[in-house]
Amino acid sequence: MSTKYDQLGKNYRAKSQDTIQNNSDNFFPTYHALTRHLLNNLKFNKLDTFLEPCAGAGDIIKVLKEYGYDNVDGFDIKPRAENITEADALSGRFPPYDNIITNPPFKLSIKFFKMACYTAEKNICFIWPLDYLHGVERYDVMYEKGCNNFRLKTCYAFVRRPLFNAKFHPVGPMPTGATSFAWFHFEKNYQGDPVIKWLHNNSDMGQPWEAEQLLMI
Repeated sequence: MSTKYDQLGKNYRAKSQDTIQNNSDNFFPTYHALTRHLLNNLKFNKLDTFLEPCAGAGDIIKVLKEYGYDNVDGFDIKPRAENITEADALSGRFPPYDNIITNPPFKLSIKFFKMACYTAEKNICFIWPLDYLHGVERYDVMYEKGCNNFRLKTCYAFVRRPLFNAKFHPVGPMPTGATSFAWFHFEKNYQGDPVIKWLHNNSDMGQPWEAEQLLMI
């Protein structure tokens, strides 16, 4: 994911070791293993259409296609791959898509959620800090009242905490950060209470002595 939105929403810091470290280019790729965990637990129709509005270099798209989901469109305010179209996801309306899967700027979580609710027809999946279960406005808009009939169905919490940083290769093992993350899955017309499921990503995490191997070459 790359972001220029609002000086960009991923400046979410924790203690001296940043959970999401700043970099001059504001580029934070999504580790492929994180998306694989989601797709191993949440199945979609192979004919569904998918939107990735914060695609960056297309890392989420690569995994979607790896799993046989080929009807995927990727957009980003600063594209980093030829198959990603330049667009500000918050500046206008996308055509309808069945599903939206993305790693959006965290500070703009509610704006992106509302955009997604009026674009997706079936499912919305966002990577967010687990702490985003808190907050009065988020509670009202995302959880209690819902938005355009979308309500939280499942929170897929990662057992280990990944560190988002452009220095590290999205295909390799993940370095450890200080903030917990989860995939938040919203389903249209869902009426039940949300449930929590755990994604055991311990085997995807790198060890301290592997730091040089984790760095993107």
